[in-house]
Amino acid sequence: AHVMKLVEDDAWCIQEKFDGRRLLVRKTGREIVGINRKGLTVALPKPIVADLLLMNSDFVLDGEVIGDLYHIFDILGVNSADTRALPYRGRVKELIQLVYSFGYAKERAGETSTAIQLVEVVTGHEKKARFLLDLNTRNAEGAVFKRLDAPYTPGRPSSGGTALKYKFVATASCVVLAV
Repeated sequence: AHVMKLVEDDAWCIQEKFDGRRLLVRKTGREIVGINRKGLTVALPKPIVADLLLMNSDFVLDGEVIGDLYHIFDILGVNSADTRALPYRGRVKELIQLVYSFGYAKERAGETSTAIQLVEVVTGHEKKARFLLDLNTRNAEGAVFKRLDAPYTPGRPSSGGTALKYKFVATASCVVLAV
């Protein structure tokens, strides 16, 4: 019932929830750094680094790595501008511009495959309802609802915040005591 309220409320958008490794990516000139949840620098797969180097801008992105793919769902900064205080709808516009320029660079290079994936943002209650049904039908992990007017908030989506996670399957961590 709570999920349907989010679907019907136009203040919220919906995105697919991925089951990857959450990483911030910072690009400064030719230097690209992955940053994990603990703030530690981590290595990125080579195809992701190669694609990020094609982007002309400096930036800080938020997304998830799954294999050799980086699924981007937010932008914290572009060039020298800090975008975290912008509403999510404004950050999405910045992100689309960045990814569009990247796609154009790939096209000019004659390449079609990409390691960079922009996570789709769905708005409008009818489209959100269809999208949620489609995610469930194809056994996706779940969905994340985000307030379109919210500034960036670090951390995991939690109840009562501006980003809410809705999983289709329950998960648990277990300790095996005997076999």
